Amino acid sequence: MNSKTLSLGPSALSLATYSRRLIDEAIKHGGCTLNTLAYEAPAPKSGFVVGGGGASLAIPTIDFTGATGSEARRQVREWLLSHIDKDGYPDHAFVGSWTDEGKVWFDFCRIFDGPREDALHLALNLARVRGELAVYDLETQQSIFVEGEDA
Repeated sequence: MNSKTLSLGPSALSLATYSRRLIDEAIKHGGCTLNTLAYEAPAPKSGFVVGGGGASLAIPTIDFTGATGSEARRQVREWLLSHIDKDGYPDHAFVGSWTDEGKVWFDFCRIFDGPREDALHLALNLARVRGELAVYDLETQQSIFVEGEDA
């Protein structure tokens, strides 16, 4: 398998394709969550996203324009590549991007779905373990901060 491939099977696409979508969706729409195993799978519309699945990456938004644009995109591709094992499998099922404080952030994540209260409980517990500040509610498109929430 080509070591530059992020996903497996007929939907396998290059790291450049994944990184381009992560960057463009963050800059144009505030962010996105992609399935690393099935690129064409519909984006989840419900559930709670917990980041911190690996080392995150943050690049100033301005770096994606002009002369520094190609270098910033290369950094994202290299970051994605660093999370693929020797057999071509990604370390995590989901990867997300978002903008905050003048930066584009990239992080591997887990999504908890199912009965809303149960999924939120599990998501908040994992967020605490990972030291995350918040989880993201895909349904309401809002962050839910960990501190102050009951476990």
